[in-house]
Amino acid sequence: MVVGIGKRLMRTQASDITVCISGVASHVDKIKYLGLSLSVSSTLDVDVSFMQRRFYSSYNSIPCKCKSSPEPVKLQLVKSYCLPYLTYCVGALELSKSNIHHLSVRWNDAFRKIFGFKRCESVKKLQFLL
Repeated sequence: MVVGIGKRLMRTQASDITVCISGVASHVDKIKYLGLSLSVSSTLDVDVSFMQRRFYSSYNSIPCKCKSSPEPVKLQLVKSYCLPYLTYCVGALELSKSNIHHLSVRWNDAFRKIFGFKRCESVKKLQFLL
């Protein structure tokens, strides 16, 4: 299976990706490769909504199962089981500022929910101390 993505394989419209599988070419707007969703606008972008959904689905199971656990235990569980979904392939990707912002908002929301902060309160100092 050969998947080709690039300027030479793109159609004249900027909203399509050409995918070649066994010599048959087809045009798509998004492609999922190694767990990442790539989409094309004027450039090849990473769709982080999949990463956010996976983070929330794993995160929402922790408070349900650990209601009486202390906060540091919940935080360690979130770091162990949920954070990898937000940081998957981040070192190899060039994320836009808005994508980085979306991922950091999800991480801050986890701290807010564990420690009972309101949405308008900052958790930077708490994150620094922990």
